[in-house]
Amino acid sequence: MTRTRKNKKGGTFGSRSTQGSSYTQNYKPFTDIVDNDDELVQFSRALGTLFMIKESRDSINFWRRKRVVHQIPKNCISSVIPQSFIDDRFIIYEELETVIPMVNKFFNKHGLHTKDILDLRYDINIEVHYANADKDTKIGSNLDIHSDNDGALRGKLHTCIVYLDIDCDGGELEIYDDQGSICTGIVNPRSGDDGEILPYNSKKNKINGIIEGMNKNKTKIVTFDGSMYHRPREMTNGKRLIVTYQFRQRRPPRGGSKSKQKNQTCKEFKKEAEEYEPDVESYSRTAA
Repeated sequence: MTRTRKNKKGGTFGSRSTQGSSYTQNYKPFTDIVDNDDELVQFSRALGTLFMIKESRDSINFWRRKRVVHQIPKNCISSVIPQSFIDDRFIIYEELETVIPMVNKFFNKHGLHTKDILDLRYDINIEVHYANADKDTKIGSNLDIHSDNDGALRGKLHTCIVYLDIDCDGGELEIYDDQGSICTGIVNPRSGDDGEILPYNSKKNKINGIIEGMNKNKTKIVTFDGSMYHRPREMTNGKRLIVTYQFRQRRPPRGGSKSKQKNQTCKEFKKEAEEYEPDVESYSRTAA
């Protein structure tokens, strides 16, 4: 059984699901500030390096994204499709499955549980986003207000964003209500406060939303339910590099004692995440 709370317009706020019912929804992002030698940060940095191999570092005033895949999609294997088309849209990383436990560490920490077995073709979407603009030009991602459940994979997802290089004005993450109509908060990747989500009209926000204070030896990671409406702000005067990970949610149990025994509790997932010890060495050379 799912309990919901109606708002004044007749819509519902985030659904609160009981055991054995439907998927849960949470319209609040979670933030973590981790050391730059965290394994997920190192892996993401390696993907960013692969992205830049095919890009001109001198190009400005563009916002580009590429999908990371373990092999070229079958529909792109054709003599008619030039290699330049593939290079412009994909990053090939053959050992992509190694990132699954790294991302799940952060999902599990906040009670966002993914499928026990994730198929690289149908259950995972990874993208590198890079933007570069001069001080006189504002550029955007061409992404309107959206939820990731309506994106490339379609279905119930969880999202993890690793903010690698945010040396620009703007580019913050705007959060919207469950109708996608009212901006309710802003996540600033440059803010050094772990978990700080600023109200949209907060006095702390300048016109461009910049709040300094992020340690250069730290990286901000944001995770949220794929049903949360959001969009990145336009940016100018600098560069912005992020990696997004979208994993398919675990289907909730149907109920009954066997299902309850089979599925781990939230406490067990958190304990699993805390005991997970990453091995950074395998990615440090690639990221350098």
